[in-house]
Amino acid sequence: MASEAEAEPRRTFTLLDAMILVAAIAPGFALSRIIVDQQGSPIVADHPARTALNAATFGISVATPVALTLTPALLLLRLRRPRPPRRRLWHTQGALNIAALSAVTPITGVALWALLALGVPFASDPFDFEVIETVLLLLPMTLAPTAIAVSICGRLLGVHGRPPDWLDRLGQRWGWFWVAFAPIDFWAILQ
Repeated sequence: MASEAEAEPRRTFTLLDAMILVAAIAPGFALSRIIVDQQGSPIVADHPARTALNAATFGISVATPVALTLTPALLLLRLRRPRPPRRRLWHTQGALNIAALSAVTPITGVALWALLALGVPFASDPFDFEVIETVLLLLPMTLAPTAIAVSICGRLLGVHGRPPDWLDRLGQRWGWFWVAFAPIDFWAILQ
């Protein structure tokens, strides 16, 4: 069994991986640009503490779309060769995190958008900027419990496959990024 894991090709970071990540970030930056255009320049305020608070809130609302578009790109990288055989593909915590977060992101995004577009009285248009921005800011709060649940279930089920490569480690960190980002994002919504 150990010789099989040693014979398995190790995943190195290649130029194609970088190109996939850049292509995945592009729609996030496009959404961030829309947010910047719609919000204008709300950062400067009459008090320095309020200016810092506005800058933090603005940064979070701009960073969220970029982080959301990176999540499915990490799944694409995990499925790209060289990768472990199919029967061992999901035997690491990072691969499980990436798969779960990639599945939950579009499902909850569409569900939140439908709830807000149909049930919010201020939204006369379902593609209204406030509806889309609210969905983007609410999504991290649904991804954090997913990452925690996957991590706990993976540990309880004893998911210990091959030694993790850079992508598995990134998948683990990406799950914990969403756990850390959710309360910060919730704070930005309250502002």
